[in-house]
Amino acid sequence: MTNSELHRVDDLLQLAAALGIDLRPDIVLPAKTPIAARGAYAVLHANPIYQNKRWTDEGWHALAETLRQHGLVVVVVTGGPAQAKKLYLDRVWNPVRPSVDRVDGWLSWGELAQLLSSAAVYVGRTLR
Repeated sequence: MTNSELHRVDDLLQLAAALGIDLRPDIVLPAKTPIAARGAYAVLHANPIYQNKRWTDEGWHALAETLRQHGLVVVVVTGGPAQAKKLYLDRVWNPVRPSVDRVDGWLSWGELAQLLSSAAVYVGRTLR
């Protein structure tokens, strides 16, 4: 049985312990993301779980532009694969200029971890 009060990762770690599966102290990440080769970048996660916690579209646009003005070559946008989330991100990011690099819905957990580990800046919901 899982505990819905815990973050999903902690919940799964407890399940693994109950099954006698040893925890791995290291995390194996895929090779560096091609985005990192282009220079310093920011990752923005504009789609929180709860819709009432969303920031304004204009706020995200201004942030992306400000990050570029401060030397970040690329602004990467993450998000989940669900259709409703993609539609929301389409609305937020498709009209923005200069454009952002959208990776919503196509990164594995390992690729997302690698992307975040090399980012100069991350703005979005924390995992805890």
